[in-house]
Amino acid sequence: AQGAFTYRVDRVRHAGDPLPVPLSAGAGRLTLVTSVASGWRSRWAPSGTVYVDATLQGTAVAIPPGRPASVPAPEDAMAGDTGALMPLVLWLQALVLVALAVVWARVRWGTWQTWLIGGPLLLAALWGVSSTAVQLLPNLL
Repeated sequence: AQGAFTYRVDRVRHAGDPLPVPLSAGAGRLTLVTSVASGWRSRWAPSGTVYVDATLQGTAVAIPPGRPASVPAPEDAMAGDTGALMPLVLWLQALVLVALAVVWARVRWGTWQTWLIGGPLLLAALWGVSSTAVQLLPNLL
């Protein structure tokens, strides 16, 4: 909506490398962040971050009103959303309650009736637990 911009990659840096110099007035920078890993766990457990710094070629455009000017803390590299802890506890409680209800229904109703009613409820509770627990993982997986 603001036009096309061209960036030139300045360097690739890793965690712990010095930060780029501060920008002058009217300049712009783009930093891309990704994860890197090595070893047998490299497909599912990143061990660090890689940053690609690119400088805007031309003049920067002012940020339109109503847009965020900074990155919130949960969006930092390798950060998880700790706000998902309370929903995770509630989903775990729901899972325990459904499991207890399935055991109780098994004694009262029988096997196939219990699985007919309890199976979808167990799957729904497991889905809630897993989708909430994933939010606690680092965001660059």
